[in-house]
Amino acid sequence: MHPCYFGDADRPLFGVYHPPVSQRWPVSAVLCCPPVGQEYMRVHRDLVRLARRLSSTGHHVLRFDYYGTGDSSGETGEGHAGQWRRDVRVAADELKDLSGAERVSAVGMRFGAILALDAMRDEDGVADLVLWDPVVSGGEYLRELESLHERLREAYRRSHVTPDEASRDDLVGFPFPAQLRASIREAGSLLEARFRAARVLVIASEPRPDYERLCNAIGEQDIAVDYRHEPSPTHWDQVEQHDTILIARSSIEAITSFLNGANEGR
Repeated sequence: MHPCYFGDADRPLFGVYHPPVSQRWPVSAVLCCPPVGQEYMRVHRDLVRLARRLSSTGHHVLRFDYYGTGDSSGETGEGHAGQWRRDVRVAADELKDLSGAERVSAVGMRFGAILALDAMRDEDGVADLVLWDPVVSGGEYLRELESLHERLREAYRRSHVTPDEASRDDLVGFPFPAQLRASIREAGSLLEARFRAARVLVIASEPRPDYERLCNAIGEQDIAVDYRHEPSPTHWDQVEQHDTILIARSSIEAITSFLNGANEGR
């Protein structure tokens, strides 16, 4: 495990590179695109576990923080979806340099699923894509965050606890200023996206109708798509679980099996 900074010297991104324990052939590289805000905090441990699991089976893995998040440069709230899409491309190129791989597979979680498409921007990007509890629509995602934020404040009021003083821009404890909110709304929908992956895995902790529509939309592009439901005891939109750490061991194994199988089949 090797922490590193990369990208523009004036706006460096922080990442952690996990080299493979044993070499695969052809070389396999996997980029982890995390969620944002409170969801990032909930899944950080499992993204570390996923990276370690993949590296133990021979993959080069890079997990990283977008600009204005985690340990990357920029203040919290300064980032936006357009910047983060560029960050994904920079991170994908960095992983190619580190691994020597010609192509990069990507695991995108929650809003990171929309951003991960930029790792597949090349026409010959015949790599694999994992959409883990994906945000299907940027606009709908923002409405869900706003609803959860208001329900949290109401729960505080009912329990006679004064919530911490927060900026009007905050959502669930993290800054979401106007520019960021607008960029999330404008991020579009995965249902309308063009996919350039060889195969796609959609993995869900709870079934949702839009995931079925997403799988159909991907399949209509003549891309092999697999759907897996891996139940989790925690959920994204429940007030009492908003800060609960995600436990996703079965999802990690499903993702590892999918990416291992893809590599062995080439």
